[in-house]
Amino acid sequence: MPCTYPATPYSPGHLFLVYNHSGALTHTISFGLNRTVDITDIANLGAEAQAIADLLRAIMYVNFTITDWGIKEPNGSTYYSAPLATPRAGTHTAATGAQDLFSTTVTLTGKGDAIAPGVCTGQFRSVIYVGAAYEHARGTKKITVAGDLQLGLLVARLNASVYVGADFYGQTGQYRGLATVQYNAHTQKHAGS
Repeated sequence: MPCTYPATPYSPGHLFLVYNHSGALTHTISFGLNRTVDITDIANLGAEAQAIADLLRAIMYVNFTITDWGIKEPNGSTYYSAPLATPRAGTHTAATGAQDLFSTTVTLTGKGDAIAPGVCTGQFRSVIYVGAAYEHARGTKKITVAGDLQLGLLVARLNASVYVGADFYGQTGQYRGLATVQYNAHTQKHAGS
């Protein structure tokens, strides 16, 4: 049986953080905003960005620095952008056997919760470049979120947020308990590792 689209408004956009690897490569991570979020509420969204950055840095290798935050509208244009009050340097040590490659990522995925029975839901994901923080063991593409304290704390915070962790429709959801660890082929092609 087909689902019905939820009533508008949909998600007003994304909260994003900008970070770099050794000052060389710059990356952006974004989180879908809940349909009830007012994107003009810069104070609260800024506080949310700072809180997420505090936990995000703990899963990034020490060669990463989170520098800026902002809000993107649904069409991808930047509504607001500013430097973090204090840049957050990565604090995760190197995993056994891991190399500090530009292309190593951890991907968190989730699914929106329908606001009513029969309403369509969507998927969401956040891709995080982490360098040597996590081992990319041969034959192992997934790690359990609960198996890593820092990753578990980040996912718990995202799942508890009233601002982020929403699908395209703006329905809040939950990030899953498994995270994918892999190399990003596009980054390998352009950055070399």
